[in-house]
Amino acid sequence: MSKTFYFNPNSVESPLAQSLSLFPQPAQNQIFIKWSYEGIGQLKIYNALGQEMTQNTIFPQEQKVIPINDWQSGIYLLVMEVSGEIIREKVLIRQ
Repeated sequence: MSKTFYFNPNSVESPLAQSLSLFPQPAQNQIFIKWSYEGIGQLKIYNALGQEMTQNTIFPQEQKVIPINDWQSGIYLLVMEVSGEIIREKVLIRQ
């Protein structure tokens, strides 16, 4: 089953989305994800084919480190669900 994701560069960023920091961009060996909101988030990262690369739970005021050494260069999509709201962020990887 494939998934289709759409990016809307003109969308207004919600306060919830502003609580998510993702760096560095582009990433090379690892991605740092910092979550400064009070809710618990379910985090997934997909490759360009819609395949799930990783899945994590992120807690309030937590910073996660995701190793990406074996991922190929490209654009990935981070999808995080918190309190019924979905946050989507583009992740650039350059190996």
